[in-house]
Amino acid sequence: IAATMASQTLNPAQAIGVAARLQPEQLAAVEGAPPLAAVWAHEAIATRVSGLPMHAIALHLSGCTLVEKWRDASLVGHHSSVGSVTLIPAWESSSWCLGGASRVAHLYIDPLRLDQARESTGAAWADVRLRDFFAEHDLTLAALIHGVLAESARCGADGLDPLYQDHVETLAVRHLLQRYAEGDAKGTAPPLTLTAATLRRLFA
Repeated sequence: IAATMASQTLNPAQAIGVAARLQPEQLAAVEGAPPLAAVWAHEAIATRVSGLPMHAIALHLSGCTLVEKWRDASLVGHHSSVGSVTLIPAWESSSWCLGGASRVAHLYIDPLRLDQARESTGAAWADVRLRDFFAEHDLTLAALIHGVLAESARCGADGLDPLYQDHVETLAVRHLLQRYAEGDAKGTAPPLTLTAATLRRLFA
């Protein structure tokens, strides 16, 4: 199977679904908002991902680990492992080859959250960006994703609490900048901060 997606009007789960031609097993979301996470069951596939509106952190849950990631005709990585995490960068084009059936979970991070975190720390982090990581053994991100899926299952049709989603996004952004930032970063890592929308909800 081969697919190309242009997803300016789609949320990240919809865009991934168009590219892979399937529906997610599970969606974790605040009611009426784009999903925070999703679970996918893939068969063997070759697909191209382009224009994803959010970063997707893919956690390999089970199944075939024969995975290749290509960008600009260069091999970024091959042979994933169960429990590892891989970045699908927002707005960038990448090609993927999966050798067999597997299950993965995605955590979606709005690039604006990373921009806000950098801006809140001043010039020291202004030029920092995420490196394109593949099959990293990252217990923190894995635990965050498993936690989101468990919380979503617990909440059921009510959806995730907005404060919970903001908390997860804040932790994920801080960890991503601490571990996967590249560029000219000076000083300490970005502090944990709440968004203006979350502060309004808290005061309300």
